[in-house]
Amino acid sequence: MASPFQHINPHLIPEACDRLSFPTPFPHEEQAAYVRRLLREGFTVNTRQARFIGIHNLHSIAAELRRKGFPFHIDHKPAMDPRTGELPPQPVDHLSMTKEQEAPNESGAAQENNAA
Repeated sequence: MASPFQHINPHLIPEACDRLSFPTPFPHEEQAAYVRRLLREGFTVNTRQARFIGIHNLHSIAAELRRKGFPFHIDHKPAMDPRTGELPPQPVDHLSMTKEQEAPNESGAAQENNAA
C-alpha cells in the first residue's frame, strides 16, 4: 500500500507541513534550511512537529544553526503530538525567533535575494 505522504523530497513531507500550516518545502530543500526558513518567517517548530514532517534530529539542526551563528531562542516544554492529538508530559525543544532576532535576518534575507 502506498504511503499517503508521497513526495519528491525524501526528507521533508510537504503534506504534513501543510497539515501544520507550515510553508511547503522546496523540492530539494535541506532540513536545516527549511528550519531556518520557518524561523525567519515567524514560525515556532517543536520536536514533535519536526518528527511529523520528517525531521528526526531537530536538536542536531539547532546545534548546527547555533554553531553557524544563526540567532534563535529555544524553550523546553511539553507539546502536542500532531499524530495523536495527545499532549505527552515530557518536555521537547521549541525553536523560535524573537522580534529582535528576526530583524537582522530580514535584512540579511533581503540582501541574499538582491544578490541572486
